[in-house]
Amino acid sequence: MATTVPSSEYRANLRHWHDRARGGEEIIVTDNGEPIVRVIAAAADALLDRLEREGLLRRAGRRRPSSEIASAPAPGNSTASVSAGRDR
Repeated sequence: MATTVPSSEYRANLRHWHDRARGGEEIIVTDNGEPIVRVIAAAADALLDRLEREGLLRRAGRRRPSSEIASAPAPGNSTASVSAGRDR
């Protein structure tokens, strides 16, 4: 869970927010309510890089629009199948 902080508060208490990030917290800095910066500990990013290199995780890429995703309707009546499964 990230903590959101206005940029004025972030600037005024920079050390405090960096200490919290160092402790593993994610800080989202906002300007007029809009997120502008995400602050995380550098060690956290290194951990993600290592896990990705080891094949234990894959970072999300760009989101594809639904028009690019191939889909086909499922055969049969899925509502009836779900209902039948509940009756067992």
